[in-house]
Order: sequence, then structure tokens, then C-alpha cells
Amino acid sequence: MRSMMNRRDFLRYTAAYTITLATDALWTTRPAFAAPGVGDALPSLALPDLKGNHVAIPGGFGGKVILLHFWATWCSYCINEMTSLEFLYKNFEKKGFSPFSVNVGQKRDAIESYLGKLRPTYPILLDADSSTVKTFGVTGIPTTFITDRKGIIRYKILGEITTTGLRKILLTLL
Repeated sequence: MRSMMNRRDFLRYTAAYTITLATDALWTTRPAFAAPGVGDALPSLALPDLKGNHVAIPGGFGGKVILLHFWATWCSYCINEMTSLEFLYKNFEKKGFSPFSVNVGQKRDAIESYLGKLRPTYPILLDADSSTVKTFGVTGIPTTFITDRKGIIRYKILGEITTTGLRKILLTLL
């Protein structure tokens, strides 16, 4: 007596096999894009600043310690961090420190109003369409990337960091 699957069993088997293959493919396929992390080279970016100038990074900032600070006006920690960055920029600019605060998807008027009297002297960049956020894989605000002088990301900070914490990091890189 020969064993044969009936049509219904065959369809169940085929469906289960197909689902297994599809699930395996989802879990084993690498994403087409991987966000940069510690040890990776800083991706190039080009954004306008608040003054309308085109800023390319690393561009003319090669050989410097670069800090990218992703922020938004709704972030309660960000203004404190920007105050810290301004202080550190004034103290370490001549040693090769270049900070950039990248606003995520907001209009110039809202940004200028938020900054109020702070008026940082380091560049505030505008990522109006949030494309840079996607490139860097930023999933929360604030997020900060810090490179060494060779353009390699040495720190990725998720959330708030204090002036003291940033200063300690900078002293290891400058």
C-alpha cells in the first residue's frame, strides 16, 4: 500500500514550508542600510546653517574633532547641551574642536525663537527633511556623535550629556 498525501495535506505542507522560508529570509537578511557607529568613519553630510551658508562635513574640518549634536526645539535637554557646546567651543576651538548642532525637521523661525538669547557662535545646521537623521540612524533626541581627528566616530551618546562629561571626552581626543 502506497502512502500518498491528499490534496489538503499537500496544501498545508506547502503553506507551512513557504511561511518557514519567508520567515527565515526576514530574519537572516541584512538590512540594506546600517547606521554608522563607534569605530566607523563619519558619513559625509552637507546642510545649510542658520545664516544660509552651505556646510559640508567633514569637508574643511578634516583633522579636527567633530561633534554632531542632533536636537529639536521640543527637547528639554537640548538647550542645556547647546549652552555646554558653546562654552566648550570657546575653550577648545583653537585646539581643533568643531561642534555642529543639527536641528531635526523644523523651520528656521521656530529654531531662532527657541535659541532666543543663546545665539551660538558654532554652526547650527538645518536638516529640514530629516534625511541626515536617517543617514545617521538617529532614533531619539538628543543624540551626539563625536569623532577623533581622523574622522572616526569614537563616541555615540544617546540622551543628555553634561558639560563635565563632554569636557572629559574632548580632553581624550584633543
